[in-house]
Amino acid sequence: MRDYIDKIIEVERKIEARLGRFNLFALLERDDVKDKWDVLISMSISLTQKNEVIKIIHGEFVKELPKEAIFKISRFVYLEPSNPIVQNFNMMVSVQHSNVEIKDSMINNLMIKNAFVISSQRGK
Repeated sequence: MRDYIDKIIEVERKIEARLGRFNLFALLERDDVKDKWDVLISMSISLTQKNEVIKIIHGEFVKELPKEAIFKISRFVYLEPSNPIVQNFNMMVSVQHSNVEIKDSMINNLMIKNAFVISSQRGK
């Protein structure tokens, strides 16, 4: 996914301008699934909006990224801002529209092989 990070940052900026600020926007390669990435999304929205937000984000990825990148995405995961995974990412790194790479780490009993954190900000 490293080859597509700049484009993913552009997509994240575009989505944030449309939907609002992310508490977390990150790509995560779990240790148990080789070369497949989860897109972690957290923002302050009502749960009824969750599926619509994921649909919008998925649509932007499909529109803006090449098929090779899309095939590497396992799933889009919405997490509440209060979720411990979101809170731990927010404590580890504070970034907006950039790229912080995390390798070989454990967060909430989830072994992370590699992660690209595009935005990570504590909620207001």
